[in-house]
This record gives sequence, structure tokens and C-alpha cells, in this order.
Amino acid sequence: MKLSYEEIEFRVGDTKHISVTIEPEGADAGKISWSSSDNKIVTVDDGTITGKSRGTAVVTAESENGLKKLCNVTVLDKEIESVTLSESSTSVKQGGKIQLEAKVKPVDAPSDNLVWSSSDPKVASVDGNGMVLGESEGVVTITCESANGKKATCTVTVKDNNMNPTESYTKSTEPTKSDDD
Repeated sequence: MKLSYEEIEFRVGDTKHISVTIEPEGADAGKISWSSSDNKIVTVDDGTITGKSRGTAVVTAESENGLKKLCNVTVLDKEIESVTLSESSTSVKQGGKIQLEAKVKPVDAPSDNLVWSSSDPKVASVDGNGMVLGESEGVVTITCESANGKKATCTVTVKDNNMNPTESYTKSTEPTKSDDD
């Protein structure tokens, strides 16, 4: 008796089929029973295995006459297909903070291993959770990248904290009119 795989690696949610070959040709092994050493990681139904959660398990095929073959299965997390950020551009004052949020697709892919970086930490730094701190006046690109290279960026403008006290800003709720009106 021989299995199509002695070891296999695939992702959570994926399925694979393990086939059995009986040797010598023409021999009969009878009904094959399938089992998994850990159904929380991988389930098996008539040779079709399904990844349930990250980890390793052993799938066993056993013939009626007692022949056993094993397949070592490694189930990996779902792969991130895309990363998006809550902002594509924003601004912060020197010494100020702004939280960027990352979302991954598919939504059930793990997002705990995202790596955050700043194109110039002297202008703005970012921690491992996407918290950006404005350090000095300038413009930087904050990048959030997955282990498989999917990434998203946000342009952050750090503004001088010392505004001229004679300057004032008003926000109009009236729609602006152009010269063309």
C-alpha cells in the first residue's frame, strides 16, 4: 500500500486528496479507514483532507488487513492577498500621534505579523501597531507589509508645532463658488 503523499503542506481552508495505491497490482486491501491525529488541525474524509487551523498532524490510512501508511500534514495560515490602511495620506503635528489601522484580505488571514516602517524615522516614527509619532517637520511614507510582500502605504505630513499666533483659520460650511458660476 502506498499514499500519493508522505508529507504535504497546504493552507487553512484548502483541501487536498490523498490517494491510495495497492501493490502488487491487482491486490485487494479492502476498505481503507482514514484518521487524523488532530481534527482541530486537519480533518480527513475518504482521503480528502481539509486544513482547519495552523499546525501539524498525521493522517493515517489503514486497510482492513492491517496495513498502515502515514502522511505528515503541515497546515499553514491563510495567505494575505492584500493590505489596506485606514488612510492613504494624513497629517500630524510635531509631537502628535495618529493611529493607522491595517486591514488584510481575506479577513480571516492572520494580521499579527505585519511589519510597519517609516521612510524617514527622523520625520515620523511608527510602532509595531501602526501608531505614528510626528518627530520633525517633513513628509514621510509609512509602510505596512505582510510576510509575503503585500503592502500598503500612507503619506504622512508632519507639521511644525509652532504656528504663528497672528494666523487664524476658519472653516466655512457654505459651499465654495468658482469664478465660473
